[in-house]
Amino acid sequence: MKIADATIEIRPRSASELVDTAVLFYRTHFPLLFSQTAVFGFPAVVVAMSIHYLTHSAFFAIAVLMVLLSLLTGAVVASAGRIVFGSRLTLRESLGVYRSVWGRYFGRKLWENIVCLLFLPVVIGYAWHLAFSYTAPVGILEQLRGRDLRIRRKGLLRRGGGNSFVFDFQLILVVTAFAAGAICLLELTLGNVFTLWQDTGLRSEEVLDDPMRLGIWMAAVVVVCPIYSLGWFFRYLDARIRAEGWDLELDFRRAAQRLEEGNGSER
Repeated sequence: MKIADATIEIRPRSASELVDTAVLFYRTHFPLLFSQTAVFGFPAVVVAMSIHYLTHSAFFAIAVLMVLLSLLTGAVVASAGRIVFGSRLTLRESLGVYRSVWGRYFGRKLWENIVCLLFLPVVIGYAWHLAFSYTAPVGILEQLRGRDLRIRRKGLLRRGGGNSFVFDFQLILVVTAFAAGAICLLELTLGNVFTLWQDTGLRSEEVLDDPMRLGIWMAAVVVVCPIYSLGWFFRYLDARIRAEGWDLELDFRRAAQRLEEGNGSER
């Protein structure tokens, strides 16, 4: 990776700084991220709505959505890995970058998400979620597989600095706040439609029984989901900075460049 061309400052960050960096990156590159959401996230919402319509189970529909969102996570990470280090990508270029790696990554992430969801009522399910959190960046950006991926992931978790749970909790709070804001905005703008649709309107507890309305809520949540993926992507970069000294490497490169410029001016 072209560390010298990095578009963010290469240095260790606290958990709050990583979350803030993810939000700023999301805001800066919103057109591309929204386009990726339209390609990978909204079709997942349609599938979840169809599942809800057929099974009348909101829980099952939401579980299917969470599993399928792995596709969007992979696309976001693949693009962010290029953008952060100086590349400028269009949607078409980002899809080209993702095309060669999505199959291998999605197969593994699909299995991991299903395992986490099955054991989520037990604490071990969430613990596994945290343990699997580096699968996207390691699998896509480093293209490691199998045992190499597991060893690399565990090493980054040990050297990442801070507590993974605390970081994940902060990230979830921020994403939840954005999602709640998006849902409230939709309710305010479409409230009359919902009121006509069902007499109880905004005060209804029947949103989980209405595939269309639940789908609109899920779409609002999916729009802000890239923030969560970006948060763990930047934590991955932070772990590599702490483990491999990227910030020191960049400082040495800058010092060498200044030394060369100084020698050139003396001549």
